[in-house]
Amino acid sequence: MSKQRSGVSFKSTFNTGNLGVNEHFSLSSISDVTSYIEQEIDFSDRSQFSWNLSGDGNIISETLTVGQGFSFVTEPFEDDVELSGSVSGVLNVSINKKDFDCNVLLYEQIADGSFFSFTLPFTTRASITKDIENRNLLSPNKKTSIPIHNFRNLGMIWAFELDNQVDIEKVIQSFLKQGVFIRSINRTFYFMPPYSINSAEMSHMIKVSEQSIKSNV
Repeated sequence: MSKQRSGVSFKSTFNTGNLGVNEHFSLSSISDVTSYIEQEIDFSDRSQFSWNLSGDGNIISETLTVGQGFSFVTEPFEDDVELSGSVSGVLNVSINKKDFDCNVLLYEQIADGSFFSFTLPFTTRASITKDIENRNLLSPNKKTSIPIHNFRNLGMIWAFELDNQVDIEKVIQSFLKQGVFIRSINRTFYFMPPYSINSAEMSHMIKVSEQSIKSNV
């Protein structure tokens, strides 16, 4: 992350965040330990209703809800990228309080300026982010690291239930042998493919499902 402006503007839901400018900061793989962004929040000013707002419930949004936080953008990717699995990272912060809450979300800003949501919000309280069972208050004005982990990706969920005439364990093994990972809870089977799945992959999943079930009745 960097305090350098990216030159990429965006539509803000409440025209808040990013220190009052609707332009992302730059996100770079090159770390600069001397660079930081300063944020000041007056908790006595209740007119700032949007200070703790971020994201929304839509998959595609015309605006970005930043609240009183910050948004960062990378350089455009030259090649197609598939996002799969858990997203993780670290926030290095220093605050004059003993605790704070933070939200982190991941989007693609599409060419038309709208936003495609990749993840559900990662929401945490700094004092429990390293150990959810034991609260460890921060030392005011001391730099500390806040791990970001266990992101929940958005995606599709397809489910179907099998009757008692089907051998569940054999069905699962048949799926795996043909390169299809499937989750089962009792006799209910779940597909959880990413948005990036293509028609050929979907057809393969359906074909494997039909073959695996019919061969194990």
